[in-house]
Amino acid sequence: MVTLEIENLRANSGASEMTLFSRQGRIIASSSVNPGDILPSLPDEHIWLQLRQNAEYVALAPIHEEELMIRVIVTVKAREPQYLQALYPCL
Repeated sequence: MVTLEIENLRANSGASEMTLFSRQGRIIASSSVNPGDILPSLPDEHIWLQLRQNAEYVALAPIHEEELMIRVIVTVKAREPQYLQALYPCL
């Protein structure tokens, strides 16, 4: 059910990729416009540290060869905090 909601949210927001992470950084659900992407783009430790301090993160991120994306991560308030990451193409 969460995967379908992430798919719909990604499609409606115009994101290329959307991933829901647990507080520990485990992937809960993910959706991508590219079905060949088996694993989503993962935030590095620096990003996780910033996210835990500020509850949100926005930056330009190199994703593939010479391709920049806008990476947005926000805290989702739930029983246990979760993090929603969206990657948007730079136009």
